Order: sequence, then C-alpha cells, then structure tokens
Amino acid sequence: MKKTFQIMGAVAAWFAGLLQFYISMKFADSRAAEAIRFFSFMTIWTNIIIAVYYTVLILSPQTKLGRFFSRPMVQAGLLLYIIIVGLIYHLILANQWNPQGLEFIADQSLHTVVPILYLFYWIFFSEKEKLSYSSALKWLEYPVIYIVYSLIRGAITGKYPYFFVDVTKLGYATTLTNASYVLAAYFVLGLMLVFINNLMTNKEAIDRRVEIEM
Repeated sequence: MKKTFQIMGAVAAWFAGLLQFYISMKFADSRAAEAIRFFSFMTIWTNIIIAVYYTVLILSPQTKLGRFFSRPMVQAGLLLYIIIVGLIYHLILANQWNPQGLEFIADQSLHTVVPILYLFYWIFFSEKEKLSYSSALKWLEYPVIYIVYSLIRGAITGKYPYFFVDVTKLGYATTLTNASYVLAAYFVLGLMLVFINNLMTNKEAIDRRVEIEM
C-alpha cells in the first residue's frame, strides 16, 4: 500500500508540474523567458521537490538521496512546505484569477491534489520520530532561500512571482514586512507540526508497547 501511494503521489506531482509547464509554453511569446518565469514560483519549486521525493523513494531508496528523504525531519518539512503552498494559494491567491479547462486542472493539481496526497502519505506511511522544536527554525531555510532568490531576480528583471512581494508596486519596506509574515507563518505552522508529529510518535510507541505486552 505504501508503494502504491508513493506511485500515486509521484504521478500526481509530475503530472501537475508538466501540465502547467505545457500550458505556460503553449501561450508564451518567448519560451526562454517563460521557462525562467515558470521556475520562479514557490509552487513549482515545492511540487518538483515532492515529485523527486516520491520518485527517489520508489526507484532508489537506499541511495544517499533516498536516505536523506527518508529522514523523519525531512519528510515533516516537506509536509510543511507543500501544505503552505496550498494554504497561501487558497487563502490569498485563488481569488486573483479564474482558471478554466486545462489551467483549472493544473491549478488544482498543484495546489490541492498534491498537498492532500502528501498529507495523507505523511500521516499513514512516513516514518516518524520525536522532533525538536528547533526543527521549525531549520525549516525556515527553504523559504528564506526562495525569498532572497525572488528579490534578487526581481531587482534584475523587474518581475516578481507574487503580488505581495512585488517591490516595484509595494516598495522594499512593505515587501519585507509581507515576507516576514510569510516566514512567521512557516515558523508557527512548523511548531504546530512538531507538536502533532511528537503526539503521533508517542502514540505509536504506546501502541507498540501494548502489542508487545499482549
């Protein structure tokens, strides 16, 4: 069942990313420029990471990368990242446009289907161990890298991936304030995730002890 779910997750994530890439390229005036723009979104970064995660665990779980992805802290961190992709989209970005047809399918796959599938995978199949609350700080590295990349890219091109970090319209003060709110959300949700993870870890330990005693 675990392997089946990994395959489902991999297919969903690769399908979502490739469909969105196809749509982007189909309507692009400049394919090179559109490809750069396509890979500027946190949604795409995170869905690709999830797709690679599933694929590595299916094909080569014993490799160095496979062992890295098998670490409970990494698996929990991926959950945080993909859930925030879904939350930010549905709470902030979804009302900014109204996709139709293939765009709707790609949109929902990236922001709804892949996050929900990974959530279920993490709950039922991922290995868990007790995590330190400092993990919430460690998990901030990824969004910090993304924000720095977006600001540097925007300073060079004048284009920003999301309206709430658009320096040309908001200025640096408001943009950095918005970025700090996003990082705060990562941190708070990260703390909540550690708490939930540790509760589940304790329950699994109790269940194992009960089975042994019986």
